[in-house]
Amino acid sequence: MAVTLGAAFLALAAVFLVSLVAVPVLPRTAGLSEPMRRALRPHLPTPAGHDARLGRWLLARERRRLLASIAREDRARAHVASTARDTSTAVVAAFYATWQETGLHSLRANASHLTHLMPLWLRIGSDAANLDTRDWNPEWTPHNRDVLRIANTHHLRVMPVLSNAHEGRFDSALAHALLSSTERQDVLLASLRDWLLAHRFAGVNFDLENLSETDARLVPAFYRRAARVLHPAGLVLSADLEVEGTVPDAGAVARAVDFVVLMAYDQHYMAGDSGPLCGVDWFRDALDRTLEHVPASKLVLGVGNYAYDWTGGRAPADNLTYQEAVYLAADNHPDEWPANVVDFDAAALNPTFQYEDEQGREHDVWMLDAVTAANERTIALAHGVRGQALWVLGSEDPSLWNWFDRARPGALAGSVALARTSFPYDVEFQGDGDLLTVAAVPQPGRRAIERDSASGLYTDERYERYP
Repeated sequence: MAVTLGAAFLALAAVFLVSLVAVPVLPRTAGLSEPMRRALRPHLPTPAGHDARLGRWLLARERRRLLASIAREDRARAHVASTARDTSTAVVAAFYATWQETGLHSLRANASHLTHLMPLWLRIGSDAANLDTRDWNPEWTPHNRDVLRIANTHHLRVMPVLSNAHEGRFDSALAHALLSSTERQDVLLASLRDWLLAHRFAGVNFDLENLSETDARLVPAFYRRAARVLHPAGLVLSADLEVEGTVPDAGAVARAVDFVVLMAYDQHYMAGDSGPLCGVDWFRDALDRTLEHVPASKLVLGVGNYAYDWTGGRAPADNLTYQEAVYLAADNHPDEWPANVVDFDAAALNPTFQYEDEQGREHDVWMLDAVTAANERTIALAHGVRGQALWVLGSEDPSLWNWFDRARPGALAGSVALARTSFPYDVEFQGDGDLLTVAAVPQPGRRAIERDSASGLYTDERYERYP
């Protein structure tokens, strides 16, 4: 009996010691509160005990190696870029979408920071030969008059976007009809030239997406034809270039136009599963691959600032502005400290959070904000790129405008400017009806920022108060 009891005691002692280092994976039940789940989630180890600690140590070591590599490469590039950069030709642009309700407020507040405005006003007509200008028509969209007034006041170079978008998607059949017919191209380009000159615009931004492999190979020839029509009229050409998917030859596109906008966002997109929108490794790889074919003097970095909300981590995601995302985090975690809600992913360097809706469904939200934009800018400036273009006005983290500025095209974002964020030009409405109730008054937000001194990248942000 003594031997049996001794063996049982040793077994219980072993179980107890293991329990000190292993946290059980608790089931999702109605009785387990969200604060408890938030407290447990970051500490649930995949392998227990020593293996978990080893895994965390290896991850931290790899992160240090990556940051050191970025620092070495960027220091070498920065020396070359600083001597080659011509700030007089720098592009500090922003896209404007007529459907983004807050876009006009942002433009009115921040137009003085910009050199170029790229409004989504033009589409290829249904016959693939004529311009569809419905999104431009001030009779249908009266605010376009305000956009023009602001642009003229601040001497912005307006370059309307011409795309193959139709009924909320990029129409591959429409692009094929245009790219496969030089006759249609001639008609479209002549109409485009006359329209741009009649409205005294600086040029055009082409955005052709969702292309077949055959059509993607035809794009550079179309841009060369466009240059022959538009350049003699003094008009500027730019083209948007996706990072992934079926894309045209980047070098051939760059040779045909005046500058290329690299759309360095949507690593995980609305029609896919949840994940970072622009992880730092993914961004660096995209930039390096593009610069193998596109001269830095012709490359403008597309900077995303928005959020996606996935239900259950599965497609499709809802598109959110930065403000809507922050509101969701605050509204669904009213009793929690913001630093315990919004996490800055250590691998991607993108902020993310989770919440549970009224139906009990889990949501994953990933954001791009001023901190992610600052990291992209740090890397891009070391490569000597020509400028940056914000996607999209009204969706951004307002802290971005502390350094996204035509007066300082080579400036880096400072920690003090990033630590404070506020919404100076918009009111968030919830619900419908004739009566208004003030739910909250404006207050500035505050976040703590950590920066790696060697690479210059921000490696952590913690929200201490929501804007």
